[in-house]
Amino acid sequence: AIIVASWMCEPIVGSGDNVSNEINNLSKLLSDAQRLLTACKVGRVEEKRLLDEKNKEESVLSSKESQSDLEKKLALRLECAIETSCCRAEIDSVLDADGVDINAITAIARRATISATGGFKNIADCNSPLLSASSSKALFGTPYLHFLSVWSGMYLSPWPYCNVGQARAILKQARDALRLSAKYWGRRSSNLEDLLLDIGEADLENVLLGGNADASSRLYHQALAKLEGKDGEENASGNALVREKLKVQCLIGLARQSLSVGNPEVAETHARSALNMLLSSDPTLNQGGVPTLLCSHAWCAPALNQLRHSHQLCSSRQLVAESCIQSSRFDDARSFLTDAVKEVPGNFDAAFSLASFYLRMQCMGKESDENETRKSLLRAAKMDTSKASPFALLGIWYESKNDAKRAEGCYQKALSLDASHPVAGRGLQRLIALEDLVPHCKKAIEQNSPVNGWAWQALGESKALHEGDDSTAVICFQQALRCRDIQSPSSDMLGAFYSYTELAATVHSEASMTWVELATCYRRMGKYSAALRAYEEAASTGTLPPAALCSWAQCDLDLGLYAEAAEKCDDVLACEDCPTGLIRMASYIEAEALLSIARTDIQGGKNGSCRSHLVKAITRLEGLCPQNSTYCEIKLLGDLYSFGEALPPYVFDQIPSGEGDALGADSSLSTEVEDKISFLQKGEEAYAKALELAARMDDQEEGDKIFLLAATGTDLGINLLSQARTIAVAHGDGSGGDTKTAIADLTAESDRVKDLILRSINAFSQAIDHSPNDAGAWCGLGSALIFVDPLLSQHAFCRALQIDKSIAEPLSSIALLYADYDKTDKSAEILDALTQLEDTPLMWIGRGLLLEKTSRAWHDSPASREGCLTRASDAYRASLQIMQHPAALLGLSLTCRRADADVQTSNDKLYSSLADHSSKVESRISMTLHQSTTGGGNIGASMIDGLFRIEEGLDAVDSSEASRMIKEGVKRIEQARSRSSSKISNDITSSGTKCEINFSSAASLQKKDNGEFPNDGIEKSLSEAARDLALDSPAAVQEYSLDQARNAVVLNPDSGESWLLLAKELTQAASSLNDAAATSETLSSAKAAADKALDLLQDQLLNACLVAPRRKVVHHENLIEYSEKSVVSAIPPSPLVSDAMSLVCWLGSMDEENQPQRYCATLQESLLLNPLNEVAATALGL
Repeated sequence: AIIVASWMCEPIVGSGDNVSNEINNLSKLLSDAQRLLTACKVGRVEEKRLLDEKNKEESVLSSKESQSDLEKKLALRLECAIETSCCRAEIDSVLDADGVDINAITAIARRATISATGGFKNIADCNSPLLSASSSKALFGTPYLHFLSVWSGMYLSPWPYCNVGQARAILKQARDALRLSAKYWGRRSSNLEDLLLDIGEADLENVLLGGNADASSRLYHQALAKLEGKDGEENASGNALVREKLKVQCLIGLARQSLSVGNPEVAETHARSALNMLLSSDPTLNQGGVPTLLCSHAWCAPALNQLRHSHQLCSSRQLVAESCIQSSRFDDARSFLTDAVKEVPGNFDAAFSLASFYLRMQCMGKESDENETRKSLLRAAKMDTSKASPFALLGIWYESKNDAKRAEGCYQKALSLDASHPVAGRGLQRLIALEDLVPHCKKAIEQNSPVNGWAWQALGESKALHEGDDSTAVICFQQALRCRDIQSPSSDMLGAFYSYTELAATVHSEASMTWVELATCYRRMGKYSAALRAYEEAASTGTLPPAALCSWAQCDLDLGLYAEAAEKCDDVLACEDCPTGLIRMASYIEAEALLSIARTDIQGGKNGSCRSHLVKAITRLEGLCPQNSTYCEIKLLGDLYSFGEALPPYVFDQIPSGEGDALGADSSLSTEVEDKISFLQKGEEAYAKALELAARMDDQEEGDKIFLLAATGTDLGINLLSQARTIAVAHGDGSGGDTKTAIADLTAESDRVKDLILRSINAFSQAIDHSPNDAGAWCGLGSALIFVDPLLSQHAFCRALQIDKSIAEPLSSIALLYADYDKTDKSAEILDALTQLEDTPLMWIGRGLLLEKTSRAWHDSPASREGCLTRASDAYRASLQIMQHPAALLGLSLTCRRADADVQTSNDKLYSSLADHSSKVESRISMTLHQSTTGGGNIGASMIDGLFRIEEGLDAVDSSEASRMIKEGVKRIEQARSRSSSKISNDITSSGTKCEINFSSAASLQKKDNGEFPNDGIEKSLSEAARDLALDSPAAVQEYSLDQARNAVVLNPDSGESWLLLAKELTQAASSLNDAAATSETLSSAKAAADKALDLLQDQLLNACLVAPRRKVVHHENLIEYSEKSVVSAIPPSPLVSDAMSLVCWLGSMDEENQPQRYCATLQESLLLNPLNEVAATALGL
């Protein structure tokens, strides 16, 4: 009853009305109520224990389950009453002492925070229909009392032990308690209670990390308006003394907020206003006439009021001085603090503020009397020997004088007074070893202080570096980041001394470095996503050092974020005074990232981008000091050069080659191919150097040495094999026919190719000697032997599979080897096994190749042949979805065209013509991409590409464009035919490379002859092209008469092309008429025809749809496979649409001579569709 009465009568006492003596004396009974409630709880606990023992013996329900609603109600009220009385009793015990102990006050705030954030553990068990937990709290005012103790903003730094989430939750509970008190118990909140909540919320949003600065400013100004009576409320905040205290608190908050946003002028104005109000008031004034508030009486208690006054006075002075310092008015700050000391000579806060200012000026290199600084700090320490801050700053002074022993003693003294002091802890961390600091850190974290982040950070570093316990280190770093001295050092008046000495001066914030250390632990634990988020937080809180950027780049590289990794390495390399070790590390990481980007580019056909990334990566590695190059750097350099094999030869025309690279060059090869080979040879040189470095490794690293020798030997063999393939492709490998340009043929005819193949076999053999169980080396050996001895190559592939059944390359190679020798059943069986293992491009290419071979057997059934070719083209498309492989492009180009000649005469001619056009476009594009990727080395593919160009020229609308395409196609075919008849040059002398393989033993195993090229068909196509070129003259161009154009419209009224032809003929006819009336009528008809043509063409373009084939009747005994893929309806060519648009605009401008600009946008659009449109260009004046 006493607790409830003290809470319920609070608004009455605060209003200043006359109340009875019983109500005024309620506060004196609180201590007795606390003792009685405690004794009652002890009795209830004992009673419950006895009841539990009795129920256990009788095997009945527990006492908790057998409690009645009334008992639950009483238990709930008891818990709330005890919690409230404890909070009041703790404050009263501090106020009853001779002097207010600041440590006791902070301990109250800490315990209240724990209680408020943890809640009542057993309150949920006491909920009953008679009384809810929230209603009981509102009855006793527990949440509001918790708010006052946790906030402590009037005499401590606001919300000292809370984060922003906890503080908001406590504030919400306090507001809810006031609301429920009015709703359920009829207690209306006082104006003072509402003001305290508003100011507490403003401090929350201003001081704590993650707060809303705009909301804080609004709440401060709103509270000031109420305190000054500007909002129209009478007696808004009680007596004048209370209003003055709250005004000072608001002004200090506004000054602190202005400093945080870099506005020292406004901050100084607010701080000076608060200071003037404090200096004009007397904290020892007798307040006998002021009513003592029962719950908020702490503000009026003389002892606590003195502490409040001292705290606010110190805060306002330091804010004014900080404003002057930020405004570079150091003399004003000194003068202000000196006057403050003169006004209150014995005040510790004033003396300490001046001493800290002197030390700050000394650390900043400003003019200051060093002896005076030391004396000021000693005077402040003598004024109050219980304060740790003067000793901590004395430690900084001695440290700046290189007196480490005395500095350490000062720091030790400060930590003995305050184990979590942030300045002393950081100072001691700079002077002693980390393992010696750990005991001090453990004492600091026991304090549960909001500024012991330095201790958590040091413990995390010790756990990570010395003990290797990353899991515990992560917890320590997380705790450190929750502390105010790590995340927001500017909120502490001593935050400037956290890293303000010359020994610890840095541009990197402590929070960002803690995030970096946390990310490093996550990365070592394999939690890359968490590490990435930690690095991002580190970057958002400060500038990262080069070492952190390198670590972040490595994390990005591990997660596949190659572009981000390369960007961060560029930032590292752009840093001034970056250590050599970090430069080498950043160059290596960036080169590795650029190589990964190049791999992605080559899959997307971005050859130019791939070349740029390779050149940049090579430049980074070659820019390092070659004398100190490590194995990894040389090996990566070899990988970069070797990857050039995937690029077409024309790309290397822009890459400079070194002098002497063309020595021994093959005269039958183009300069581009020789440049590509020279590029690959640099990779060979890098691998040879890497082998030398690996061979010189210490015997203690024998295991790594063997592995590195085997891996480098395998890479060297691949590089040599790539050079041989490059030469073979340039000569026409894979052309078929009677060209004899396969690598197996070139091995016998070209000493250069033979030498490369033998050296490749030797490199793989040496790798196998070092590591017999290296599956990659066996697979590479099989790839090299396939051109010499297919049977031995098969054995090597099988051996690779025996070692490692999870790799797909041996299976793909064996399947293609069987298919090459017409062992289709075996090849299909292996491809089925490969399907279960991995989805690779070669697997789909092999399936397409087998389907092509199967289609040859259906020479009597065109529909069946078409079905096989259609499935083959689908297989090649599946391969291209994985990677843009040249073989897949060539296969798709040759198989996607319609193979059934009877389709054109079937009852589905519309679908067939559309599908035929679509397949031709796909075939031409695939062939163009193949030629671009391979550089046109395949002779057969070059001939087909020439035929495709001739075909495209014959289908072109523009006669000049058609002539150009036909000429290019003829030239392409002639070049390919000349290459097929040329002999391979063999300028270089055989190197005499010895190999264990006997070439004659493989002569008995020969592939079937692919036959000759269809030279008769090629000659026929060239003859037709020559005839068409001869007819391409002004006299021979087909001309349409006006009657023919009209007949075309009558026969095809829905054809936009026919209407466009009619419009052109009418326009031409109008130009030859002499009668103005007839000319106008003809032009009007031409404009109507042009409008109709444009409407039809646009409708055909915008309303395109899918056309499906009609299902054929198929007999069960003669089942045929065929394609039923839907195709897009015919889309008009862009030149036709462009001509129609330009003609409509031109004819329209003749009718509207005064408004030609209305057609400007349409003419520009038509010119974009066809840049060769002369009508549009002329109309636009181009």
